[in-house]
Amino acid sequence: MAEVFWDAYVVLTFTTLSCLVTQRVGIFNLAVQAVVLNSSIAFVSVIAYCRSIGVGLCSALFVGILTSVIFGISVIKLRLDAIVTGVAFNYLSLGIGTVIIQDIQHTNLVDISVPLADDFTFSRAIFAIVLIVSTIAIWYFLSFSSVASQITAIGEDSKSARLCDIPVNRIQMAMCVFSGVLAALGGMYSCFVNRGFSIAQWRVGEEFVALAIVAAAEGSLLRSLIPGLIYTILRIVLKSSPVSELLASGVSDALPWLTVIAIVCILAISKHKSSFIKKSIGVNK
Repeated sequence: MAEVFWDAYVVLTFTTLSCLVTQRVGIFNLAVQAVVLNSSIAFVSVIAYCRSIGVGLCSALFVGILTSVIFGISVIKLRLDAIVTGVAFNYLSLGIGTVIIQDIQHTNLVDISVPLADDFTFSRAIFAIVLIVSTIAIWYFLSFSSVASQITAIGEDSKSARLCDIPVNRIQMAMCVFSGVLAALGGMYSCFVNRGFSIAQWRVGEEFVALAIVAAAEGSLLRSLIPGLIYTILRIVLKSSPVSELLASGVSDALPWLTVIAIVCILAISKHKSSFIKKSIGVNK
């Protein structure tokens, strides 16, 4: 049970950190699902052909960074809408991924599983160390680094930041690269845990949960990690529920979307209350 919980939490945390670093510079990274999906597909596809985990790791990181950079260029340089672009990236990645996986399965290389030893403890430990180091590095970088104040300024008002001669585009693109690395790590860890990848088993929603958590936390690292912990516990409990298997499975599958809807509703209500209070104060004055 502890290993199942940890595996689920690691994947969600990598995705949450990926969304967090772009959110702090004012980019709503709806394409995070495309980055995770493309990295996972690249990882298992390259391993299927090369039978080398090292080459698969490098390929997944490259594809993750490339996808994130293309999304960043579309939003930052071309000024395209982040939501529309993110949705387009997600559907395009799902379509291309389906074709690639089906092509691999119809060739002689039917086995697209990740060739791992029976003992997954070593790989799990490596990813755990990477996750802890990444979390500490992000916390330090966003709070105490020389560009921390610039990142905060960009996230609050990018136009004013440009007037202050802050390299907005350069910093935003750098955060997109960092985001791509984190999302790729989450995708690879998911493939390690599942010993491979299957489009049929791909469940949409986990990445949007991470995005909603970051939006609700308003870019705070600590407030982004705790809800992910609670969400993971709830999901594991539902999966191992003694209630009817069908009911537990249905609720568990719907949980990502229910979580996103709940967070959006909470944000809407809190913003409405905030605006109502401000209007009331204004009237009293």
